[in-house]
Amino acid sequence: MEFFFFFFQRLDIIKDLYDMLQNELTIQHGYKLEWIVIYLICIEVLIDIVWTIIIKGVFKWVLIYHIKN
Repeated sequence: MEFFFFFFQRLDIIKDLYDMLQNELTIQHGYKLEWIVIYLICIEVLIDIVWTIIIKGVFKWVLIYHIKN
């Protein structure tokens, strides 16, 4: 009977360790997803800056040049 008690006690310890490792992997995956979202937001901001400042500015100067000529 003692054998079964220790056996199930060891199984509980192994299950707890597995749950802890699974939780750690889930947290690490969440961190990776957070960084991906941060990078995507930065890329979106850079694209918006490029579009607003450079491309619209170039189109504005082209339109002014064509209106004058």
